[in-house]
Amino acid sequence: MRQSSYSISLGKKDIRELAGDHFVNINIKVAKTDVESSLVKGVLPAGTVVNNRGIPTNDATAFGIVYSDIEFSDSMGTEILPVMIHGFVNKAKLKKFTNVDITEEAIKAMNMISFL
Repeated sequence: MRQSSYSISLGKKDIRELAGDHFVNINIKVAKTDVESSLVKGVLPAGTVVNNRGIPTNDATAFGIVYSDIEFSDSMGTEILPVMIHGFVNKAKLKKFTNVDITEEAIKAMNMISFL
């Protein structure tokens, strides 16, 4: 296992609506080649909607939301994504962090996440 560190000058992003609320994340292993189109300066932003294989999507295959920024710049090919599958999410923050409007189709597919 290889570990690296990096700093984000703007601080940690929080997609949750309520601080300290109940939420559930799971880990999904994903290949860098599967997420390259969604990387911003080598980082997969928090708030990216993904399917059950960790591939960015915005349709009925949506499974969860990437919980925190994931650095792929020094990746050896795969990384582990923390994916929120249950909780309360601030919909406006998703747009702010990813510059993508989440579709109603994706919202309906993630029925254990409430968008406020």
